[in-house]
Amino acid sequence: MQGRSIYLIKAGTGKTKVMLWSQMHGDEPTATMALFDLLHFLNQTDELDSIRRHILEHLTLYIVPMLNPDGPKCIPAATPWA
Repeated sequence: MQGRSIYLIKAGTGKTKVMLWSQMHGDEPTATMALFDLLHFLNQTDELDSIRRHILEHLTLYIVPMLNPDGPKCIPAATPWA
């Protein structure tokens, strides 16, 4: 354990609580990007506003974008030239 912080983002005020997390393992970053895509979607304003409003009124989302923040620093770069 290297002491990096674990962050929690809360969105919505609904009765149903949903926990979303990603990167439990340091070499699995794809879901982290997907969670930030979701947050970006929830902060937009366009013709999908009624869907966003429905989500945020009916759900309380608890989002941990990186459950294991030390993990990515422990994984060597996975590139062909590394």
